[in-house]
Amino acid sequence: MTRPLYQAKADFFKTLGHPARIRVLELLSEREHAVGEMLPEVGVEATSLSQQLAVLRRAGLVVSRKEGSTVYYTPPGPNVKGRSGSIQLRHVDAGSCNGCEIEIGSAFGPVYDGERYGARLVASPRHADALLVTGPVTRNMAEPLRRTFEALPEPRIVVAVGDCARNCGEFAGAYGVEGPVGAVVPVDVEVPGCPPEPAAIIAALRGLTGR
Repeated sequence: MTRPLYQAKADFFKTLGHPARIRVLELLSEREHAVGEMLPEVGVEATSLSQQLAVLRRAGLVVSRKEGSTVYYTPPGPNVKGRSGSIQLRHVDAGSCNGCEIEIGSAFGPVYDGERYGARLVASPRHADALLVTGPVTRNMAEPLRRTFEALPEPRIVVAVGDCARNCGEFAGAYGVEGPVGAVVPVDVEVPGCPPEPAAIIAALRGLTGR
């Protein structure tokens, strides 16, 4: 069933209803920007900017590309398409306490059965459509995460699972932490919670598969 026009309009203006997101779109209307270039212009912390960019990416208002270790953002071109139907996932533990892993296991267990919604875990990023990333990114895992992301076929999708993946959670400021997932690779979907419930993980994956 098609969404009513009034609901589509409400969702659109809700997405734009944040000063940081509006400023990001203003900057990107001029030219492509790296995350580091936008930070002083937008005037928020890196974690907050990562969250706002994730919202804009989910809404299809910006797209990203990676060059070396730098992530660039730009408005979408005419050929950018979403993914629906089914999705293959490669899980990456970037430094979690394993709480989120337990919930992911439950999400794909017999009770929640994520595969019935078209989501399936695979062993190799080269066979995957998306990454399911947990934990804050430790210094030792930053480069492996980048390489795993680069091994994904286009279009690449990243799901940050749990508060640690979103903003480092309890590990914020720890000496061995590089940062949240969004500071290392572009994030499309965030699943809040410490840890998130299996139902929340399933809801996020259903948003990708459309089932």
